[in-house]
Amino acid sequence: MRDAPHKWQVPFERDEALLSSEARIRRTFIGATALNALLVLLIIMALLRWGGLPPLMLVVYTSLLLWALVVIAYVFVLLLRLLRKVEGELGEQAFTDGLTGAFNFRYLEHRIQEEQARIARHGGSVAVLFIDLHGLKEANDRYGHPAGDALLREVALGLKGRTRSEDIVARIGGDEFIVLVPEAGCDQAKALAGRLCGTIEDYRSSQSATGPVEFLSVSIGVAAFPGNGKTLTAVVAAADRAMYKAKELGGNRICVSEEVATQESPAGGKGSPQTTSPAAGSSKEA
Repeated sequence: MRDAPHKWQVPFERDEALLSSEARIRRTFIGATALNALLVLLIIMALLRWGGLPPLMLVVYTSLLLWALVVIAYVFVLLLRLLRKVEGELGEQAFTDGLTGAFNFRYLEHRIQEEQARIARHGGSVAVLFIDLHGLKEANDRYGHPAGDALLREVALGLKGRTRSEDIVARIGGDEFIVLVPEAGCDQAKALAGRLCGTIEDYRSSQSATGPVEFLSVSIGVAAFPGNGKTLTAVVAAADRAMYKAKELGGNRICVSEEVATQESPAGGKGSPQTTSPAAGSSKEA
């Protein structure tokens, strides 16, 4: 859980295979370039000293020179492939939470801007689920931080498994997730929230890889555009406030925002979230 909103970035990491490929290509390039330069130097020295080369020597030098040029060209191809690989890996790391495999806050911001532009051009709706996982600290205390990390990965995998391919599941830090649901209203989002609560309930009632997690629960705030805000940023804020309302009511429940677009305001707006039954019940109703 968090006390205030925050942003964070995933550090770029370079694996051993990538470093080994870079070193191998660098050595090949340096060796081929040095050989090419040596051959050119020998040819120039021979021309200056003897005014020409015997036919056999000319054939040998020319063949070696062409071979060195082919090696250099091959190294450039390898470098291009390596660059594409690096770009792909950096792109994935830039937008993915390294712990859970869910998207990160940076990618969520990017998709919010894209969805805002889409609905500005073509209209439509977007729903937001703000999810706060309870019990992570107890898991860390009971089983250790590696087990808590494993639990977060399991939960993220479960959330992704209950959503559509076009939905965005993002971990924004700690034990909080946001699900961006394009072309969905509050009713659809509430049904989805019930299914996500069912995922947590499954962990509560079954043996997790970390051990018994009967203490695990979740609070979910639901809001949608255009009903709960004039912009998606306002809708996310409304869903955040609804989630906090669910926590104030004891947690383990879904709370749907009743804020209207004309009340678009920063955190602490006048809208009053509508509460639903506890999460386990909501899962059954949805």
